[in-house]
Amino acid sequence: MIDSSPGRATLRTILPLIRKMRWCGVLLLSLLSLNLDPSWANDKVEATLIVEDVLARPGTPATLEARLVRQSVLGTVGLGGEPIVFEVQGEVVGTAMTGGDGRAFLEYTTHMRGNHLIVARVEASPRVHPTEGRGILGSWERRRPILIVDMVALIQRMKVPILSVPLPVTALGTPEADAALVLRQVG
Repeated sequence: MIDSSPGRATLRTILPLIRKMRWCGVLLLSLLSLNLDPSWANDKVEATLIVEDVLARPGTPATLEARLVRQSVLGTVGLGGEPIVFEVQGEVVGTAMTGGDGRAFLEYTTHMRGNHLIVARVEASPRVHPTEGRGILGSWERRRPILIVDMVALIQRMKVPILSVPLPVTALGTPEADAALVLRQVG
């Protein structure tokens, strides 16, 4: 027996349309995932190289990291397969290849303490214009502590008469009377 109710007939006509629309959605997502940037026709693209700052001890290996990215319609996209040359204090220390996410890693051991300039650059690439990024390699010894001072702690707090609660003065506050003396003793 064939059910000829109006609900069944409508469902039979809608199901094929839903199936077709599902394929249209898949096609639309596929097109959006493509790089729709007009620079695809050019030989080389503009990219940005971001170098992460690193903190390490002298004599221990540290991982230098750089990320090669470019802007596209869908946001920031990593560029893989590009050679990145790393320099520390003007001396070439190695080359690494970017992965699919645009990140390149290089293991490096520093022998001197202090702040060293890291420069990463893309030089000889058929797809990317030459670019460079800079970061800092902070090399310190454990026996020398790193001191961080919150400058707000050195500003006098004023009391509001109604609340009688000390509030920090944020803009051009008056420094504490002993602030310079205390900092001189700590350093």
